[in-house]
Amino acid sequence: MRIRGVGQAREWGAAHPWAVDAGLALLVQAAVTMPFVVPRPPELEPATWSAYGLTALTVLPLVWRRRAPMAVLLAVLATSALYRLALEGPGQPLPYQGLLCVYTIAVLAPAWQRAVTAGLLLVAVPVSVWLNTQSARELTFSLFVFAAAYVLGRLTDARQRAHLVEAERAAARERARIARE
Repeated sequence: MRIRGVGQAREWGAAHPWAVDAGLALLVQAAVTMPFVVPRPPELEPATWSAYGLTALTVLPLVWRRRAPMAVLLAVLATSALYRLALEGPGQPLPYQGLLCVYTIAVLAPAWQRAVTAGLLLVAVPVSVWLNTQSARELTFSLFVFAAAYVLGRLTDARQRAHLVEAERAAARERARIARE
């Protein structure tokens, strides 16, 4: 029974990609909102509405992630850099937006866009860590989570391709059966 529900959810998601992407954006927005609602230590500046608004701008492009994954990644990187350099807002525990972009590029983008993304991340991640903590531990963790998002995306792409091949084989078997009859 549970597997049937998962299959129905996948079919619904395939039929309504905008709804799935909007839902993911809302989930990411909820995650990046947490540092704004959790009380900050008194030695830190209070969180501002402008900082919160800018975090919302880093999430908004995710709605278009399937249609233009590279453009969405660049928009997320630009607004994230603006947030980091222009405002003193609460830090984010994970770069959820970037991880979702990297996953999407790994699933949907051609090889050259995946290579450009890898090169971009090899520059952006160390720069971001240097601006944040200058910690080798954070750099290692950040590179790991981005690599994990990429690998999960490539595995998803491989699984989708395998399903297509199996569906084609099943159709060929059915055509052969009908021809024999």
